[in-house]
Amino acid sequence: MRRSLRVVLALVFVFFSAGDTKLLAQTLQVVGSFEGYPIYMGTAPSEEPGEQEYYLLALPNGPGPHPVAGFARPYLGLPSSASTNQSDKDWEVKVAAGDLTEMDGLQCSTGPCLVPSTGMARLDLNFLADYSGVSTGSTTINATRALRNGYGVAIIFSRHYAGRGMEAVIDGVNSSFRTLMRVRGVDPNNVACFGRSQGAQLCVMAAAIPGRPLHFGAIVAEAGFSDYPAMIRWAFQVLPQSPGNLDFFTGFYHRFVKGFGANQTSRWNSVTRSSIADNLNSPYFGMASSEDMFVPVSETESLYQELLLRGKPAYKWVWDHGPAPTTTKVVSEVGHGAMDIGSAVRRDDLAWTFVCAVMPSPRGCVVRIPEDVDLVTWYYEVGGLLGITKQSVDLAGLRGSPNIWYESHDPRVPSGRGDLVNREMLRRLFGIQ
Repeated sequence: MRRSLRVVLALVFVFFSAGDTKLLAQTLQVVGSFEGYPIYMGTAPSEEPGEQEYYLLALPNGPGPHPVAGFARPYLGLPSSASTNQSDKDWEVKVAAGDLTEMDGLQCSTGPCLVPSTGMARLDLNFLADYSGVSTGSTTINATRALRNGYGVAIIFSRHYAGRGMEAVIDGVNSSFRTLMRVRGVDPNNVACFGRSQGAQLCVMAAAIPGRPLHFGAIVAEAGFSDYPAMIRWAFQVLPQSPGNLDFFTGFYHRFVKGFGANQTSRWNSVTRSSIADNLNSPYFGMASSEDMFVPVSETESLYQELLLRGKPAYKWVWDHGPAPTTTKVVSEVGHGAMDIGSAVRRDDLAWTFVCAVMPSPRGCVVRIPEDVDLVTWYYEVGGLLGITKQSVDLAGLRGSPNIWYESHDPRVPSGRGDLVNREMLRRLFGIQ
């Protein structure tokens, strides 16, 4: 075979099975590259016969083990077949035909249950690691920032599109992360999970499965939910019963029932907020917008409070644009709301400030001022609007982590270690000594 042809290379990594001293072997295939780093594809066992989970991984240069930022992507498939499963193949045929919706065979009150899918993913880690679902406008978007600061990047494909029930999807994300944590070169105690919407929900629920919870070094959950019964009440009691809402939520409801059954007093108990808060033992950062129509802001607020009541590390930020217009609009008109529009407090900056503070890289995190954040405006927005509250103090504490180094080209902001810069900014702006 000519060397110029594309060859899929296999590298064998040895890792320890959890709770077992026996050595196991896993094959990771090189499927591409990103900014000079090889992109590996790995597989993980599935709870369902004939299924498998898969993920992508890129690691920084130099000796490990490395901390890893993992991004949960529920609705995307790889641009080449990563599975021989027939349901995957069928889905890829639909994509090739331009049909980017999936029919699960159940009927909604307004017609077929359609679950939206964004189609096949580009093999581009910056695109795949954009957990927020939109461009941040930053020149240091997630994959580039992670690798530059000594973090690996993993993309977890939940295979939501394969027509599985939600329990299988949650189990699959749990299995993928467990497998990833055993790969040589990955620091198993320092793997973060980033997610938006259902990606955020999967981070939280995969980490809090009763009897086999995962410990993440950090969870960044944007517009995520943690209580299925509460979400059902929101969808079918609070929102207006318009066809737009019914079509959207009924399709997902069938997915819940397919996984957990129709009896909400039995297995649904494991996906309630109290159960999640009991079993979640990972530092949590929740972000939400007040007018979100897909997932009510109360999901972020309530999980944050439940975790605090249990003495667990939790942080949050809510962009306040007024209440959700539940009586006048449908979810497709508002979506997740205006997260960081017109705000100095941005999703990408908050997420990485949190991860750098609670799950530091051995290299330390470099934040460039003003390229990465307008720090003066950030302090005025967090401290000026909120005053001295727990939320503002917590965020200033993250901002002032000694694990962060500020490289400033703004004369109003000194360069230096995070704790020293934070102390100086509080003194200059608010007179806090």
